[in-house]
Amino acid sequence: MQKQEKPTVITMFERKLIELGKLKDDALQHIRKFNVLKLQYTDWFNRKHQQFCTGVKNVQLMVPELVPKEINTMTHFMKIHAMCQKLKASGKTMYNCEHLDNFLEFWNHFSKLKTECEVEIVAPISKYCASVTRLRQQGVFDEIRALNDKIISTFKEDFVFTAIHDARTNLFTYKLSAPNQHLLGLIGFVPYLVDCCSRMCYLVTKLHLEKE
Repeated sequence: MQKQEKPTVITMFERKLIELGKLKDDALQHIRKFNVLKLQYTDWFNRKHQQFCTGVKNVQLMVPELVPKEINTMTHFMKIHAMCQKLKASGKTMYNCEHLDNFLEFWNHFSKLKTECEVEIVAPISKYCASVTRLRQQGVFDEIRALNDKIISTFKEDFVFTAIHDARTNLFTYKLSAPNQHLLGLIGFVPYLVDCCSRMCYLVTKLHLEKE
């Protein structure tokens, strides 16, 4: 009679390793999503940024007393976009209005991905790290938390994005011609936020559990 093999007992440490591996896989999936959005945005910028800038300025020239002169926040842009739609609906010929729609679509797409990231990555990894006693580098999780705090404080419609200087990672936005430089903060805002989220997800993949 053959001896029955004893069932493999998985230790708590091994369970935690498996759990961390799943979180890392999820983080990689989110990095891919953010990378796709970044590529789509870069492609749009390279093909359509001139028309976009012209569309914004057209609205400002047509009704200067009704829209912001300076665009320092997403709220300012949304007022211009809403006015463009209003003028178009009234029968005015509004050239390049669709490019303002495109920009808002990128903003909304990022918002959706960010919410998914909060639910599927940030909350679970925070819970996970609170449940373990030793990480190989606690500083990695500290950086994840700091980045998340930064994203939360920055991703607001009234955040003044003109103070952001992001030439190192989003140099393509600096292709704007001199007359359009005042829109640099607006155009660079979405890729800046995408990079912050991608970096945060990347750091999740660098977490390691230490055996006690």
